[in-house]
Amino acid sequence: MINATPDPNFKPSFKTLQIIHIALLMGQILFCFVAFLNVDKEGVMHFNSNLTSNVLYVVCITLVILGNTTNYFISNKFLNQVKNGNNLKTKFHQYQVSMIIRYAIIEGANLFTIVVFMLTGNTLMLYIAIAVIGIMGLLRPRRTHFTDLAELTSEEMREFESI
Repeated sequence: MINATPDPNFKPSFKTLQIIHIALLMGQILFCFVAFLNVDKEGVMHFNSNLTSNVLYVVCITLVILGNTTNYFISNKFLNQVKNGNNLKTKFHQYQVSMIIRYAIIEGANLFTIVVFMLTGNTLMLYIAIAVIGIMGLLRPRRTHFTDLAELTSEEMREFESI
């Protein structure tokens, strides 16, 4: 279970969560770009067996679908716990942890997709990776998303707006 008690020195910073999101997103974009350039210039590592490639495709697509589906349910479970926090620090800490878990699940599946593209050269894997990057881009942290979930009191709302 997630530790809902933040460090006493923890200061809620929405900017930190936005930077984490952008860093994870840019890492995937750069890896995808490097993979595309590497496969384009130096060729592709071809497997001797089509069976291996087919297994990788099935595993990759299954991982992306299950990752996004599981991500939805897991993150919603954690995001619903945000409103149970005692104060703004606890609520924001819970929100931050749940969003980072959400991003990690998506990124893990997408990195595997990019590696499969590098190994097989199948551009469908590249298109799937680009689509997942787009989905992750849409899941950026928003102040309104947090305030709606956390059900902030008027005092907490004033404190949050000053951050």
